[in-house]
Amino acid sequence: LGTHQLVTKLAVHRMAFERAQPLKTGFLLKKGQVFWNRRYFVLYEDRLCYFVNERVTSKAPKGELRFNEHTALLPGAVQELGKPHSFSLWNRNQPREQQIPIQANSDAEMNEWMQAIRQCLATRQQEAVSTQRHSRGMRRSVHLDHTLSLPPSPVSSYGASPSTASSPATPERRRLNVLGLMCAHCADEVHDTLSHIEGVDQVHVQSHEDEIIVHGHVEESRLRDALESVGLVVL
Repeated sequence: LGTHQLVTKLAVHRMAFERAQPLKTGFLLKKGQVFWNRRYFVLYEDRLCYFVNERVTSKAPKGELRFNEHTALLPGAVQELGKPHSFSLWNRNQPREQQIPIQANSDAEMNEWMQAIRQCLATRQQEAVSTQRHSRGMRRSVHLDHTLSLPPSPVSSYGASPSTASSPATPERRRLNVLGLMCAHCADEVHDTLSHIEGVDQVHVQSHEDEIIVHGHVEESRLRDALESVGLVVL
């Protein structure tokens, strides 16, 4: 960057830092391409920034991860590398290799950071749910207007459509989009919960797409209640 661009970038960062009150700050270890480096982390409601040192108003962040509905918090994701009390952050729209591994100094410190980050992610998810529900409501309104304009289908003397009067009931396929599938354990828990509902024949949990497909004879409201009971947000 040129001198003018660098000064402008620092000024913008300083104003943003002063406007947005950090929720949590502190030193943690972050894995680089090869080595683990000590970085000063600053958590905001919408992002996690890290710096070389604690002088955050005098330098632009060395890096940051902005939170959205695709951000996943992965506890213990790098413990197999010999790093205890660690966790990772990952945008599920990006390759798994681009996750950010972080190590705290203790389990207590790790839990504090994870709890604070979870609250930020929950806020982002709720905002995404509100936006998508509004969009879905608009589409449903358009679909309803179109349906009301269609001519009535022919009805037999027994009050049923000729095409359905004698056909046996077939399993229904329901697709539910959710938020909150953070790991394989979550997917297993969701699969077990839905499989025990009477009327459910098959369950397919596609965590990489935040999608659950259920085959069987069961009301969608029962599926939604079951998913919300295990902490998921149904869109």
